[in-house]
Amino acid sequence: MQFTATILALAASVSLAVAQTNPALCGGRTAQCCQLDALDLAAVSCENPSGSPQTLEEFDSVCAETGVTAQCCVLPVLGQGLLCSSP
Repeated sequence: MQFTATILALAASVSLAVAQTNPALCGGRTAQCCQLDALDLAAVSCENPSGSPQTLEEFDSVCAETGVTAQCCVLPVLGQGLLCSSP
């Protein structure tokens, strides 16, 4: 029962992350602002970009305002991103 609730919560958070940004920014992956990217495999301290950036320039700018980098992640979970790369 707890497993099902956890899976549903994770799915909802991923859906929310995708809905807040222009999906074309990352070609279907999730736009995230992250502190550290490790070899395009994982990123840490990731958050959704503030506002709703519509272009790559806006996405880069929004992330840079808080000192982090724009990343496109396949699976953002609990502040971590898996298979992330620069847009």
